[in-house]
Amino acid sequence: MVYLAKAGNHQAMRQLYSIHRPMVQALIWRFTGGGAESEDLIQEAFLRAFRNIASFRAERASFRTWLYRIVSNACLDSMRRRKTRRIHMEEFYLLDSEQVSDRFDSPESLAETEQRRKLLRAALTRLPAKQRMALVLKHFNGLPIREIAVIMKCTEGTVKRHLYRAVRRLRREITSPGDTDEV
Repeated sequence: MVYLAKAGNHQAMRQLYSIHRPMVQALIWRFTGGGAESEDLIQEAFLRAFRNIASFRAERASFRTWLYRIVSNACLDSMRRRKTRRIHMEEFYLLDSEQVSDRFDSPESLAETEQRRKLLRAALTRLPAKQRMALVLKHFNGLPIREIAVIMKCTEGTVKRHLYRAVRRLRREITSPGDTDEV
């Protein structure tokens, strides 16, 4: 199907869009928090992909990895255009696996868990863009370090450093709320 799209087949492009839109949407929403800007970025990412599909080389990377790179760059470019590091991420939950509504938890425990979620969401909005992108790709999209390195156009060591610094900063901010010093 990718080869048909490279040849200019519009039906193949529509199929690629249908197949990959949920993945693109999830990545962008996790990075931006959703909203109108997210929809614009989804469209921008696919426009970039289809305009440049002739440059796709299957021997270098999978189509998914190639598309992730385009989406990641669109997110980072959007941040640069806005000249701000603060992204609203109300839909971004790091603790998705821990359900708050456990009927055996005490009200105090539930309140504490919700407070930790709020602190974490706020801390996530203050992460530098590359640290946030590495964290989203690794912990929410489940990508291996090697693939993240290809997407972010950096070494595996750099990805690991971004992840380490992001986690360290999140831990520090959650244990000492209000401290926003750079790592």
